[in-house]
Amino acid sequence: MGVKLKPGDVLELSRPEGFLYVQFVGTHPWLGEGILVRPRLQQSRPVIEPGLFDGGYIVFYLASLAVTRQEAAVVASLPTTGLPSSVRTARDWEPDGRVRTWAIESPGGVVVKETLTEDEIGYPIASILSDSVLVDRVLAGWHPSRES
Repeated sequence: MGVKLKPGDVLELSRPEGFLYVQFVGTHPWLGEGILVRPRLQQSRPVIEPGLFDGGYIVFYLASLAVTRQEAAVVASLPTTGLPSSVRTARDWEPDGRVRTWAIESPGGVVVKETLTEDEIGYPIASILSDSVLVDRVLAGWHPSRES
């Protein structure tokens, strides 16, 4: 039987490169589990405190499956602001790979835009990441705000 995560649960993913910390923030109706990612690996275990996720970002990831498979472990719980109700999806690309238009999906519907507001840049990208992609992105210094 699978693990049932609670909003606020902090997970540790131990890798040869270091420790990655994420926080379960909630479940989206069709994208599943949303996590807040600490955007860098730790060489040693940090103190788990509210500032741990400063500068972090939200992505979608099969967190409970990772815990069930013992690829991640729940190590603490911290307060969370929860999962945003809006997400963004790339709709059209320039030849160089830059996104030309985004679909902003919110409870009120879908709006297609070429230019995002500062708030919209902060919305999670509607994509479910695998374990390896999540770790690779953290190692590469990736941040969804640069995908605007």
